[in-house]
Amino acid sequence: MPVISATDSNTDIGKISAENNYGFWVLNGDAEGFKSNITRLIQDPALINRMGNNGYNYLINNYTAAQSYNIIMSHFESDQ
Repeated sequence: MPVISATDSNTDIGKISAENNYGFWVLNGDAEGFKSNITRLIQDPALINRMGNNGYNYLINNYTAAQSYNIIMSHFESDQ
């Protein structure tokens, strides 16, 4: 399922989803932009499937428990 993120400019998750083609990003408070992205998805079922698959693949490749562990441990190792 695609992601539509409405975040402030200091949060990078919306930008990450847009750059990796699994979602859209708008600044918090941009109701028209949010509505426009919903309309794009409603009008293009193939886009929903493509973004959904991209999101799943991004999740598997970047947010597993093992990867999170390795990132955390690398911070400890760099402090030594």
